[in-house]
Amino acid sequence: MKNNMTFDSLYKSVTKLNAAFEDDTAKAINRNVTARNWLIGFYIVHYEQKGEDRAKYGEKTLQKLSEKLNKKSLSYRNLRLYRQFYLEFASLEKPIFDYVLHEFAGEKALLTGIKNNLIEDKTVSKDLAISDCQIGQIPSAQSEELQIPLILSVQQ
Repeated sequence: MKNNMTFDSLYKSVTKLNAAFEDDTAKAINRNVTARNWLIGFYIVHYEQKGEDRAKYGEKTLQKLSEKLNKKSLSYRNLRLYRQFYLEFASLEKPIFDYVLHEFAGEKALLTGIKNNLIEDKTVSKDLAISDCQIGQIPSAQSEELQIPLILSVQQ
């Protein structure tokens, strides 16, 4: 760094740094929200179709769930949209799971639960069969960055 930094060069440096981090942060947040919304939709559909106390027609599952969760981002409307999002983009299971595996490598219980539910679902592709020993491992730095489509998420 130069000793003779001017205010203008300070301004430009901070502006460039801020823009780079804001852009990266927005992409990371969008990926996390996309994965979360898709997985919530998956769990809802999985429950409605195969749950032990499977949802009965007209049971108002989403209304009851939103009331119990009691969070603005998990309102009845949003839960309905998450379910619709999963149904429209069910083919994203592989990139979603790969992304979650990469981002939450230390969360073994979370990953095992997601993996078991996805594999249990007969509609999910067999490409997802991942060994338990891979859960909890951090992918090598040489691996290509995992790609998850940046899809507009439901506004919180």
